[in-house]
Amino acid sequence: MLNEIEENYFDMLKTLTPFILLLSSIIANGQDSLKRKTGILAMDVFKHKDEKPLFGSVTAKAIDYLPLFLISDSALYSDVQGEEIKAKLEEFIRRSGYVPNQEFKSKDLKKIYKDIHDAFLKKYVDNPSFGELFVNGNYNCATATALYALLLDQLGIKYKIRETPVHVYIIAEPETLNMVFETTSPGSRPVEIGEKSKSQFVNYLFKNKLISKEEYNGGDKSALFEKHFYGDEVIDMKKMAGLLYYNAGIKAISEDDYREGYKNFEKAFYLYPDKKNDLPHVGVPRKDNIRKRDA
Repeated sequence: MLNEIEENYFDMLKTLTPFILLLSSIIANGQDSLKRKTGILAMDVFKHKDEKPLFGSVTAKAIDYLPLFLISDSALYSDVQGEEIKAKLEEFIRRSGYVPNQEFKSKDLKKIYKDIHDAFLKKYVDNPSFGELFVNGNYNCATATALYALLLDQLGIKYKIRETPVHVYIIAEPETLNMVFETTSPGSRPVEIGEKSKSQFVNYLFKNKLISKEEYNGGDKSALFEKHFYGDEVIDMKKMAGLLYYNAGIKAISEDDYREGYKNFEKAFYLYPDKKNDLPHVGVPRKDNIRKRDA
């Protein structure tokens, strides 16, 4: 019995040792969060020649996030592929029949949602890279949301990317049509939440004493709806890229490539400096960790 326990212990130790050593080296370097956020360009974490320049320009107000999304999985990225995918997205916009920055109605958003889904999203899988969208159509909520955001930007459609601990999705035209773009199911359809629905929800909150009389009478109904209906964090494209790198780190760790996993977690933390992306909080990877950002 003792021998069996010893064998199990040493098997576990053998599995964890590479990850423990990697964490030890990070601690030994004494890198605090500020240094990691500002000094990443001096770190040996970049795999592709184009990756470091992209990180150097990510603080700019207006950058093209497509190359950064693609390069989050260097194995599938090449300069030629990047240009081909950019051309493919531009061709999709041309064929859509819509003019960027035109006035979009509810029916337009529903058609755009369906057209993007039909053109690019083929199979929902656990933790694919963003580039797989254009290779075999594999996607999850993180990569699909990144794609929708890129195309909505090109069309001039306003949106918010919302993140929960286990999911990420888009609200198109949040100030007017307030349409939820869900991508997790092939049968998903965009859901429009109009003013009547907002009022009914806020009335429900008041009647059930979930908000005070002062909030109900003096508060902005739309703001109350946003706060209590969604309750999810709004993230930008830079943080969206951070989620893709976070998932790339999870994938590398699950394949026992601890060094590559560490590098991806460092890049994720730079793009999305939040404690949930901090490497010491990641812990030993399990399959359910993958679900954290792509449910």
